[in-house]
Amino acid sequence: MSLRARLTLLYTSLVGGILLLFVFIVYQFVSIILINQIDKTLALTANELIALTQMTSSGGVDVQVKDLDLATNVYIQFWERGGRLR
Repeated sequence: MSLRARLTLLYTSLVGGILLLFVFIVYQFVSIILINQIDKTLALTANELIALTQMTSSGGVDVQVKDLDLATNVYIQFWERGGRLR
């Protein structure tokens, strides 16, 4: 194998490795940012939902859902103790 071919192979491997490392770092960074945004949205929604939840005199739970300002792509389900969806 000639010197030119070996150097071409070496530099191509180095550039490819650096590119793969860069892509991996960018992917991890974007993943962390998106997960933090989702966690923040869910925490805000949960805190708002807790503030709008009240106990009834019969021991049930009453939620003022119409006063809830839901973010995009946030859905709420209320389940009874018996496993039934309300």
